[in-house]
Amino acid sequence: MVALEFNQGNQPTVSVCHVKKQSDNIISFLEAHQYTCEGLLPLDGDVIIFVGIMDRDFRTESIEAFYVPKGTFVKLNPLIVHGTQYPVDKEDVHIVCMLPGRTFKNDMLSRKLETEEQIRITRECVKNEI
Repeated sequence: MVALEFNQGNQPTVSVCHVKKQSDNIISFLEAHQYTCEGLLPLDGDVIIFVGIMDRDFRTESIEAFYVPKGTFVKLNPLIVHGTQYPVDKEDVHIVCMLPGRTFKNDMLSRKLETEEQIRITRECVKNEI
């Protein structure tokens, strides 16, 4: 992770996350940030992301999945529910993740889903490219 000094206040950080292909793309964990955006940039493979609208119970009814080609930057606004990314055709994909420093400490809302709430992402439920 690298911190970039821009101004006073929350300093941005850039890290490279590594995601692995799974046999089933199961959403079992949701997160959102109240005050900050998050930037995602898949570097070496296409991915599927999921997003939804935040409510106080972290319900899954608003979840939608999207296909994101490598090299496409995605901005997630505050209070957009999201979570891990899923590689499409490669076993491993590296993703640049941009957040203000200490986001996971001071601006993290999350919930682990019970088994009956979990969602399986299939090709049929993925929206067109972002």
